[in-house]
Amino acid sequence: MAYQRSSLHRLYDPEIEQRPMRVADLMSGSGTNVVKTMEHQQKLATERGRSPYEVVVIFTDNKGSKAQQIAEEFSLPWECDDIADFYVGRGHPNKRDLSLRPAYFERVVRKLEPYRPDIVVLGGFMSIVTEPLLSTWLGINVHPADLSIVENGRRKYTGDNAVRDQILAGEKELCSSTHLVRPQVDYGEVLLISKSLPVDLEQAAVELASEGVLNMDVDPRTFNLEFLRDPRNKRIAKWIADKHQGRLKEMGDWVILPRTVEMVADGRFALGEKGVYLDGVPIPAGCRLA
Repeated sequence: MAYQRSSLHRLYDPEIEQRPMRVADLMSGSGTNVVKTMEHQQKLATERGRSPYEVVVIFTDNKGSKAQQIAEEFSLPWECDDIADFYVGRGHPNKRDLSLRPAYFERVVRKLEPYRPDIVVLGGFMSIVTEPLLSTWLGINVHPADLSIVENGRRKYTGDNAVRDQILAGEKELCSSTHLVRPQVDYGEVLLISKSLPVDLEQAAVELASEGVLNMDVDPRTFNLEFLRDPRNKRIAKWIADKHQGRLKEMGDWVILPRTVEMVADGRFALGEKGVYLDGVPIPAGCRLA
């Protein structure tokens, strides 16, 4: 579809660039989202003859992550700047002080600049991103919640505990969302929303019991919302949430993150006066996969 270039700005314009979009993948742990993005790149190359995007480097903020292993598997360069070491070196026992983030991300930008990425993709990157990275490259993130759900003018399920919060709020289904990375965490423009995963407390409880995580002396059906909302059962609620989040990652994150990168590389997403556009049509609440 032809774009009105005077009013819409593509997130990436392959017609202008005339080359695959260059991607820097950022990760902190197991890197499964990063792997899925690169596997999708290979799939597209087979189907099309050339993928519309190319992962050019992997970066990690955690020296204990699997970044090197993944990079070697896919014959890619990788970079590491351990954020915990960065904070400890400045007299901070943890990374909560965001005032140091600009100095940290100056280092990250310097490490990534030689690879000339067009976008950065946060595939399980667990550090809040700030300037100067925010204004240097377009950023895309995946989040384990439907970010189109709003309450009192604010997105209802943001932050690290989004899956647990949804379950305790009584949501019957869970979704993942991809969004642009903006200064306010999890508040960037929504791009894609995954298919829904039913919340099944009984199934999760049975699985945890079979794995030896829970001592099931009671009927799994007693693991209801009232039980999980009890502060005394906070740890069990987390286990239940983690079990759901694992399934959501497989059918949500691993599907929509690679798909989003592909669609950005194809020039299908743009920004305009009504927010995000897909193929020239505004999608203020994102595009939901059928």
